[in-house]
Amino acid sequence: MTGFRSSMSNFPHNLRVVCTYYSSISEVCRRLNINRQQFNKYLSGDAYPSQHNMHRICDFFGVDEDEIRLPEEAFKKLINMRPRDRYRQNADAPYMPHLIALFERGREALLQYEGYYYRYYCSGARPDHIVKALFYIGKSGVNHYTNSISRYEVDDGGRKLRVRYRYLGVPILVDDRLYLCEYDPTGKDVITSTVLYGAFRGRVDILVGIQTNVAGKRSRAPSAGNVVFEYLGRSTQIRRALSGCGLFEWESPSVAEWVRNRLEQHQVSRYMWTVPE
Repeated sequence: MTGFRSSMSNFPHNLRVVCTYYSSISEVCRRLNINRQQFNKYLSGDAYPSQHNMHRICDFFGVDEDEIRLPEEAFKKLINMRPRDRYRQNADAPYMPHLIALFERGREALLQYEGYYYRYYCSGARPDHIVKALFYIGKSGVNHYTNSISRYEVDDGGRKLRVRYRYLGVPILVDDRLYLCEYDPTGKDVITSTVLYGAFRGRVDILVGIQTNVAGKRSRAPSAGNVVFEYLGRSTQIRRALSGCGLFEWESPSVAEWVRNRLEQHQVSRYMWTVPE
């Protein structure tokens, strides 16, 4: 612990320095979603952030964890060499008030969506197969986030190849439509967009919609398809739920018939399809 405290001895001062790029400590706390009383302890050195909060603070101010622990003069010299706007996180950008308003508009209603889901969609690499993934909507501070995990095995020239994808994202609820913006935190080269609504009015146990993606790492071409979310509950046995995930043939008994029916595209015209009612 002594070594840890020694390595963090410059953190309170350096944190106070980057906070000066904002109009007030209250603004910083509000944007970080960290309790003001707790944040004051970080500033005074009476307490140190958890690893999770340290990641959030460093990401917010655009510095590395090693940098924010540098000796005071070295840290000042470092940030003075960088554009001042880097530390403001686009606080004054014209789109920020609109984004904040969208988040706040559906924040309370999102509570009913919290929990675990099975997520079903057609594989981009194997269109006659269905991916069954585990999806989660949770809350950190006052904001919600999503975590989606899919893992399965594919036959790669006679040997089994394990495939695992993880997407982190942000949910925004507007009226009764749930919008998801997700990205691959590993490769950081894929972003997906999904629009969902309750299959039955007034219920959120089955969500249907359309999601976009790219066909694969080697392709730039986007793709889109129907998607189904099946609610498992606010809590679940994660290992057991993950064991039910995988890549399944279209007629596999691991995928219910009603799910397959929902995944089929309903042609509206030659140029458009929609989700089956």
